[in-house]
Amino acid sequence: MNQTRLILIVEDNKSFRLLMNHFLGKRYQVVSKKNGVDAMQWLKQGYQPDLILLDLGMPEMTGNDFLAGIKSSGFYQNIPVIIVSGNNEDTFTGELKDIRHYFKKPFDPRKLQEKIEFIFTHEIVQSAS
Repeated sequence: MNQTRLILIVEDNKSFRLLMNHFLGKRYQVVSKKNGVDAMQWLKQGYQPDLILLDLGMPEMTGNDFLAGIKSSGFYQNIPVIIVSGNNEDTFTGELKDIRHYFKKPFDPRKLQEKIEFIFTHEIVQSAS
């Protein structure tokens, strides 16, 4: 287990946030925010997650807008992002190079876990330390 890794979940569906918190919280530190505005405010407080799980269809700030904001920032642009969304891939307007994977809901959480482990073991991930 690697409790030192921090995952930020940006998702408006409370049930899904709770499910992902429970599932991923067994292996990682997990913080969840209900929309892109809350997530951006959290990041601006100085937090640096090792990975972001991002929904696309959210109120106040879409996942596309959130992704564009962090990728244009010098502070957050290297954080790996996995999109987890009920939307079709064609609603994703960002650059594919800006994301590590796209999971369409519903999906197998074990596949998500495998992808996260791959990112953490095979990619250079900047940490907050």
